[in-house]
Amino acid sequence: MDSPPPQFIVAEPTKSPVHRTAFYADLTAAGIPEKGHATLELWARSVCSLRAQAVANGATTNDVDVVKKLPSDVANTGLKLTKEQAAAAWTASKRHICR
Repeated sequence: MDSPPPQFIVAEPTKSPVHRTAFYADLTAAGIPEKGHATLELWARSVCSLRAQAVANGATTNDVDVVKKLPSDVANTGLKLTKEQAAAAWTASKRHICR
């Protein structure tokens, strides 16, 4: 049974412009258009928060599942991602957002 997509939570903007710049640079390098960067930042903040809560409650997390669900999580915004772009976005999220 598939779980519903994560609900986006209201998140404060990245506190460090350096992290945001590096995150956006990684997204650009993966071929993700600039118009999708803010969407992916909000997605990353939400998923990182949910993942931290799950781990705190003893659950295990799986990068493959996160990457697999990413394109459908953001599809309603009009952003279309390839599998490779989703993997790169999640890698950038873990490096720059999930802190």
